[in-house]
Amino acid sequence: MNNQIKPTTLPKKIRIENFRISQILVGLHLSDSDLKILKYLNFLTDKIKPSAAFFMHVIPEFNILTALYSNDTIALGEMFALNEDIIKKMQSSVRANIKLGKDTYVDYIIKEGNLLHQFLEVGNEINADLLVIGQDSNDDYHGIWSKNMVRETHTNTLFIPEQSKCQLKTILVAVDFSPSSKKALHTALALQNASDTPVKVVCLHIFSLPNKKTYTNISLDDLRAITQVNIKNTFVGLVDSFDPRKPYQLETVTLEQRMPTIADNILEYAKTNKADLLIMGSRGTSVVESLSLGSVAEELINQNKFIPTLIIK
Repeated sequence: MNNQIKPTTLPKKIRIENFRISQILVGLHLSDSDLKILKYLNFLTDKIKPSAAFFMHVIPEFNILTALYSNDTIALGEMFALNEDIIKKMQSSVRANIKLGKDTYVDYIIKEGNLLHQFLEVGNEINADLLVIGQDSNDDYHGIWSKNMVRETHTNTLFIPEQSKCQLKTILVAVDFSPSSKKALHTALALQNASDTPVKVVCLHIFSLPNKKTYTNISLDDLRAITQVNIKNTFVGLVDSFDPRKPYQLETVTLEQRMPTIADNILEYAKTNKADLLIMGSRGTSVVESLSLGSVAEELINQNKFIPTLIIK
Protein backbone atom coordinates (compact mmCIF):
# COMPACT_ATOMS: atom_id res chain seq x y z
CA MET A 1 0.00 0.00 0.00
CA ASN A 2 1.25 3.48 -0.82
CA ASN A 3 3.36 5.37 1.71
CA GLN A 4 2.63 8.76 0.16
CA ILE A 5 -1.07 9.48 0.34
CA LYS A 6 -2.67 12.10 -1.85
CA PRO A 7 -6.20 13.13 -0.89
CA THR A 8 -8.65 12.47 -3.70
CA THR A 9 -11.72 14.54 -4.48
CA LEU A 10 -14.47 13.42 -6.83
CA PRO A 11 -16.71 15.82 -8.75
CA LYS A 12 -19.73 13.55 -8.37
CA LYS A 13 -20.76 11.31 -5.50
CA ILE A 14 -21.13 7.59 -6.14
CA ARG A 15 -24.66 6.44 -5.36
CA ILE A 16 -24.88 3.26 -3.29
CA GLU A 17 -27.47 0.81 -4.59
CA ASN A 18 -28.21 -2.73 -3.41
CA PHE A 19 -25.59 -5.30 -4.40
CA ARG A 20 -26.70 -7.24 -7.47
CA ILE A 21 -25.35 -10.19 -9.44
CA SER A 22 -26.45 -11.00 -12.96
CA GLN A 23 -24.41 -14.04 -14.01
CA ILE A 24 -22.54 -16.18 -11.47
CA LEU A 25 -20.13 -18.97 -12.43
CA VAL A 26 -19.29 -21.55 -9.75
CA GLY A 27 -16.41 -24.00 -10.03
CA LEU A 28 -17.07 -27.43 -8.53
CA HIS A 29 -14.45 -30.14 -7.92
CA LEU A 30 -16.90 -32.99 -7.17
CA SER A 31 -15.21 -33.40 -3.79
CA ASP A 32 -16.05 -32.67 -0.16
CA SER A 33 -14.88 -29.07 -0.62
CA ASP A 34 -17.94 -28.40 -2.81
CA LEU A 35 -20.24 -28.69 0.21
CA LYS A 36 -18.84 -25.54 1.83
CA ILE A 37 -19.06 -23.62 -1.46
CA LEU A 38 -22.70 -24.55 -1.95
CA LYS A 39 -23.71 -23.88 1.66
CA TYR A 40 -22.08 -20.46 1.59
CA LEU A 41 -23.71 -19.67 -1.75
CA ASN A 42 -27.07 -20.66 -0.30
CA PHE A 43 -26.47 -18.14 2.48
CA LEU A 44 -25.27 -15.44 0.06
CA THR A 45 -27.97 -15.88 -2.60
CA ASP A 46 -30.60 -15.54 0.10
CA LYS A 47 -29.44 -11.92 0.33
CA ILE A 48 -28.69 -11.30 -3.36
CA LYS A 49 -30.69 -12.99 -6.09
CA PRO A 50 -28.58 -13.76 -9.21
CA SER A 51 -30.36 -13.77 -12.56
CA ALA A 52 -28.44 -16.87 -13.64
CA ALA A 53 -26.20 -19.42 -11.92
CA PHE A 54 -23.84 -21.69 -13.86
CA PHE A 55 -22.11 -24.63 -12.17
CA MET A 56 -19.01 -25.93 -13.89
CA HIS A 57 -16.61 -28.87 -13.60
CA VAL A 58 -13.42 -29.32 -15.60
CA ILE A 59 -12.16 -32.84 -16.27
CA PRO A 60 -8.56 -33.59 -17.28
CA GLU A 61 -7.88 -33.59 -21.01
CA PHE A 62 -8.73 -36.93 -22.58
CA ASN A 63 -6.74 -38.19 -25.57
CA ILE A 64 -9.16 -40.06 -27.83
CA LEU A 65 -6.39 -41.48 -30.04
CA THR A 66 -4.69 -42.99 -27.00
CA ALA A 67 -7.94 -44.64 -25.96
CA LEU A 68 -8.62 -45.98 -29.46
CA TYR A 69 -5.28 -47.73 -29.71
CA SER A 70 -4.93 -48.79 -26.09
CA ASN A 71 -5.74 -52.24 -24.75
CA ASP A 72 -8.34 -50.69 -22.49
CA THR A 73 -11.18 -50.71 -25.03
CA ILE A 74 -13.73 -49.82 -22.36
CA ALA A 75 -12.08 -46.45 -21.65
CA LEU A 76 -13.58 -44.59 -24.61
CA GLY A 77 -17.12 -45.70 -23.90
CA GLU A 78 -16.75 -44.76 -20.26
CA MET A 79 -15.52 -41.32 -21.25
CA PHE A 80 -18.63 -40.61 -23.32
CA ALA A 81 -20.83 -41.67 -20.38
CA LEU A 82 -18.84 -39.59 -17.89
CA ASN A 83 -20.35 -36.21 -18.79
CA GLU A 84 -23.89 -37.35 -18.07
CA ASP A 85 -22.81 -38.83 -14.74
CA ILE A 86 -21.00 -35.61 -13.73
CA ILE A 87 -24.03 -33.47 -14.56
CA LYS A 88 -26.25 -35.71 -12.43
CA LYS A 89 -23.83 -35.41 -9.52
CA MET A 90 -23.69 -31.62 -9.83
CA GLN A 91 -27.47 -31.34 -10.08
CA SER A 92 -27.98 -33.54 -7.02
CA SER A 93 -25.46 -31.60 -4.93
CA VAL A 94 -26.75 -28.17 -5.98
CA ARG A 95 -30.41 -29.03 -5.45
CA ALA A 96 -29.67 -30.49 -2.01
CA ASN A 97 -27.74 -27.46 -0.77
CA ILE A 98 -28.97 -24.31 -2.53
CA LYS A 99 -32.43 -22.79 -2.73
CA LEU A 100 -32.26 -20.48 -5.73
CA GLY A 101 -35.15 -18.24 -6.70
CA LYS A 102 -37.69 -19.62 -9.14
CA ASP A 103 -36.71 -16.92 -11.62
CA THR A 104 -33.00 -17.79 -11.49
CA TYR A 105 -31.77 -19.59 -14.60
CA VAL A 106 -29.58 -22.59 -13.70
CA ASP A 107 -27.26 -24.53 -16.00
CA TYR A 108 -24.45 -27.06 -15.71
CA ILE A 109 -21.26 -26.96 -17.75
CA ILE A 110 -18.57 -29.60 -18.28
CA LYS A 111 -15.30 -28.77 -19.98
CA GLU A 112 -12.14 -30.74 -20.65
CA GLY A 113 -8.60 -29.45 -20.35
CA ASN A 114 -6.75 -26.92 -18.20
CA LEU A 115 -8.81 -26.01 -15.13
CA LEU A 116 -7.90 -22.31 -15.00
CA HIS A 117 -8.06 -21.63 -18.73
CA GLN A 118 -11.40 -23.38 -19.21
CA PHE A 119 -12.96 -21.67 -16.20
CA LEU A 120 -11.87 -18.20 -17.34
CA GLU A 121 -12.93 -18.89 -20.92
CA VAL A 122 -16.44 -19.90 -19.90
CA GLY A 123 -16.64 -16.92 -17.57
CA ASN A 124 -15.94 -14.63 -20.51
CA GLU A 125 -18.38 -16.47 -22.78
CA ILE A 126 -21.33 -16.08 -20.41
CA ASN A 127 -20.29 -12.56 -19.30
CA ALA A 128 -20.12 -13.64 -15.66
CA ASP A 129 -19.90 -10.77 -13.19
CA LEU A 130 -18.90 -13.07 -10.31
CA LEU A 131 -16.69 -16.16 -10.27
CA VAL A 132 -16.84 -18.45 -7.22
CA ILE A 133 -14.29 -21.09 -6.25
CA GLY A 134 -13.50 -23.01 -3.09
CA GLN A 135 -10.27 -23.48 -1.18
CA ASP A 136 -9.25 -26.77 0.40
CA SER A 137 -6.77 -26.08 3.21
CA ASN A 138 -5.28 -29.58 2.78
CA ASP A 139 -4.82 -29.38 -0.97
CA ASP A 140 -1.77 -27.50 -2.28
CA TYR A 141 -3.20 -27.58 -5.82
CA HIS A 142 -6.20 -25.56 -4.67
CA GLY A 143 -3.84 -22.90 -3.33
CA ILE A 144 -1.89 -22.68 -6.59
CA TRP A 145 -5.03 -22.50 -8.69
CA SER A 146 -6.51 -19.81 -6.43
CA LYS A 147 -3.38 -17.63 -6.68
CA ASN A 148 -3.34 -18.01 -10.46
CA MET A 149 -7.00 -17.04 -10.56
CA VAL A 150 -6.23 -13.76 -8.78
CA ARG A 151 -3.50 -13.06 -11.32
CA GLU A 152 -5.32 -14.03 -14.52
CA THR A 153 -8.98 -13.11 -14.15
CA HIS A 154 -10.56 -9.78 -15.02
CA THR A 155 -13.79 -10.66 -13.20
CA ASN A 156 -14.75 -10.20 -9.54
CA THR A 157 -13.94 -13.47 -7.76
CA LEU A 158 -15.18 -14.91 -4.47
CA PHE A 159 -12.88 -17.40 -2.73
CA ILE A 160 -14.56 -19.62 -0.13
CA PRO A 161 -12.19 -21.41 2.27
CA GLU A 162 -13.23 -24.79 3.62
CA GLN A 163 -13.61 -23.40 7.15
CA SER A 164 -15.80 -20.40 6.22
CA LYS A 165 -18.78 -19.49 8.36
CA CYS A 166 -22.15 -18.64 6.88
CA GLN A 167 -22.69 -15.26 8.53
CA LEU A 168 -22.30 -11.61 7.60
CA LYS A 169 -22.00 -9.25 10.53
CA THR A 170 -18.70 -7.54 9.71
CA ILE A 171 -17.17 -6.80 6.30
CA LEU A 172 -13.51 -5.82 6.26
CA VAL A 173 -12.33 -3.78 3.27
CA ALA A 174 -8.57 -3.37 2.77
CA VAL A 175 -7.88 -0.08 0.96
CA ASP A 176 -4.87 1.75 -0.42
CA PHE A 177 -6.97 4.64 -1.84
CA SER A 178 -6.53 3.46 -5.44
CA PRO A 179 -9.58 3.37 -7.77
CA SER A 180 -9.62 -0.41 -7.33
CA SER A 181 -9.93 -0.22 -3.55
CA LYS A 182 -12.60 2.47 -3.93
CA LYS A 183 -14.59 -0.07 -5.97
CA ALA A 184 -14.03 -2.59 -3.17
CA LEU A 185 -15.51 -0.20 -0.60
CA HIS A 186 -18.40 0.56 -2.94
CA THR A 187 -19.10 -3.19 -3.16
CA ALA A 188 -19.02 -3.57 0.63
CA LEU A 189 -21.48 -0.71 1.14
CA ALA A 190 -23.75 -2.16 -1.55
CA LEU A 191 -23.71 -5.54 0.24
CA GLN A 192 -24.51 -3.77 3.50
CA ASN A 193 -27.36 -1.99 1.76
CA ALA A 194 -28.78 -5.27 0.43
CA SER A 195 -28.70 -7.08 3.78
CA ASP A 196 -31.87 -7.35 5.83
CA THR A 197 -29.77 -7.68 9.00
CA PRO A 198 -27.25 -5.16 10.43
CA VAL A 199 -23.81 -5.35 8.79
CA LYS A 200 -20.82 -3.28 9.87
CA VAL A 201 -18.24 -2.24 7.27
CA VAL A 202 -14.67 -1.65 8.46
CA CYS A 203 -12.31 0.12 6.10
CA LEU A 204 -8.68 -0.74 6.88
CA HIS A 205 -5.51 0.95 5.63
CA ILE A 206 -2.08 -0.44 6.49
CA PHE A 207 0.77 2.03 6.16
CA SER A 208 4.54 1.89 6.52
CA LEU A 209 6.69 4.93 7.17
CA PRO A 210 8.95 6.31 4.43
CA ASN A 211 12.69 5.77 4.73
CA LYS A 212 13.93 7.93 7.62
CA LYS A 213 17.09 8.78 5.66
CA THR A 214 14.95 10.77 3.23
CA TYR A 215 13.64 12.97 6.04
CA THR A 216 16.70 13.92 8.08
CA ASN A 217 15.16 17.04 9.66
CA ILE A 218 12.14 15.36 11.24
CA SER A 219 11.75 12.84 14.04
CA LEU A 220 10.20 9.43 13.48
CA ASP A 221 7.29 10.30 15.78
CA ASP A 222 6.57 13.52 13.85
CA LEU A 223 6.79 11.65 10.56
CA ARG A 224 4.31 9.07 11.85
CA ALA A 225 1.93 11.81 13.04
CA ILE A 226 2.05 13.62 9.68
CA THR A 227 1.42 10.36 7.82
CA GLN A 228 -1.57 9.54 10.01
CA VAL A 229 -3.09 13.00 9.49
CA ASN A 230 -2.73 12.64 5.72
CA ILE A 231 -4.39 9.24 5.82
CA LYS A 232 -7.22 10.55 8.00
CA ASN A 233 -7.89 13.39 5.54
CA THR A 234 -7.83 10.95 2.64
CA PHE A 235 -10.31 8.70 4.44
CA VAL A 236 -12.64 11.68 4.83
CA GLY A 237 -12.50 12.33 1.09
CA LEU A 238 -13.05 8.64 0.30
CA VAL A 239 -16.07 8.24 2.57
CA ASP A 240 -17.55 11.54 1.42
CA SER A 241 -17.39 10.38 -2.20
CA PHE A 242 -20.32 8.00 -1.65
CA ASP A 243 -23.98 8.92 -1.68
CA PRO A 244 -25.91 6.18 0.19
CA ARG A 245 -29.62 5.55 -0.20
CA LYS A 246 -29.79 5.06 3.56
CA PRO A 247 -27.39 5.66 6.47
CA TYR A 248 -24.58 3.14 6.59
CA GLN A 249 -22.37 1.89 9.40
CA LEU A 250 -18.74 2.49 8.41
CA GLU A 251 -15.63 2.48 10.57
CA THR A 252 -12.19 3.56 9.29
CA VAL A 253 -9.04 2.06 10.79
CA THR A 254 -5.41 3.00 10.16
CA LEU A 255 -2.61 0.71 11.32
CA GLU A 256 1.14 0.87 10.92
CA GLN A 257 2.66 -2.22 9.35
CA ARG A 258 4.18 -4.33 12.14
CA MET A 259 4.26 -7.77 10.54
CA PRO A 260 6.45 -8.89 7.59
CA THR A 261 3.83 -8.30 4.88
CA ILE A 262 0.68 -6.26 4.35
CA ALA A 263 -1.32 -9.47 3.89
CA ASP A 264 -0.12 -10.67 7.31
CA ASN A 265 -1.37 -7.44 8.90
CA ILE A 266 -4.74 -7.62 7.14
CA LEU A 267 -5.36 -11.24 8.17
CA GLU A 268 -4.28 -10.60 11.75
CA TYR A 269 -6.73 -7.70 12.04
CA ALA A 270 -9.48 -9.73 10.33
CA LYS A 271 -9.11 -12.66 12.73
CA THR A 272 -8.80 -10.49 15.84
CA ASN A 273 -11.89 -8.47 14.94
CA LYS A 274 -13.92 -11.45 13.68
CA ALA A 275 -14.47 -10.29 10.10
CA ASP A 276 -16.95 -12.45 8.19
CA LEU A 277 -15.96 -11.27 4.71
CA LEU A 278 -12.80 -9.71 3.29
CA ILE A 279 -13.00 -7.43 0.24
CA MET A 280 -10.10 -5.84 -1.60
CA GLY A 281 -9.16 -4.63 -5.06
CA SER A 282 -6.38 -6.11 -7.15
CA ARG A 283 -5.90 -3.79 -10.11
CA GLY A 284 -4.21 -0.39 -10.02
CA THR A 285 -4.11 2.40 -12.58
CA SER A 286 -0.51 1.55 -13.54
CA VAL A 287 1.55 -1.60 -14.04
CA VAL A 288 3.39 -0.97 -10.76
CA GLU A 289 0.14 -0.47 -8.82
CA SER A 290 -1.39 -3.59 -10.37
CA LEU A 291 1.63 -5.71 -9.46
CA SER A 292 1.60 -4.41 -5.89
CA LEU A 293 -2.14 -4.87 -5.36
CA GLY A 294 -2.08 -8.24 -7.11
CA SER A 295 0.74 -9.59 -4.96
CA VAL A 296 -1.05 -8.58 -1.74
CA ALA A 297 -4.28 -10.22 -2.96
CA GLU A 298 -2.44 -13.41 -3.97
CA GLU A 299 -0.72 -13.69 -0.61
CA LEU A 300 -3.97 -12.97 1.20
CA ILE A 301 -5.75 -15.76 -0.68
CA ASN A 302 -2.87 -18.18 -0.14
CA GLN A 303 -2.71 -17.63 3.64
CA ASN A 304 -6.41 -17.24 4.41
CA LYS A 305 -8.02 -20.50 5.56
CA PHE A 306 -11.08 -19.15 7.36
CA ILE A 307 -12.65 -16.01 5.85
CA PRO A 308 -14.44 -15.74 2.48
CA THR A 309 -12.59 -13.22 0.33
CA LEU A 310 -14.00 -11.16 -2.54
CA ILE A 311 -11.40 -9.79 -4.95
CA ILE A 312 -12.68 -6.81 -6.94
CA LYS A 313 -11.32 -6.16 -10.43
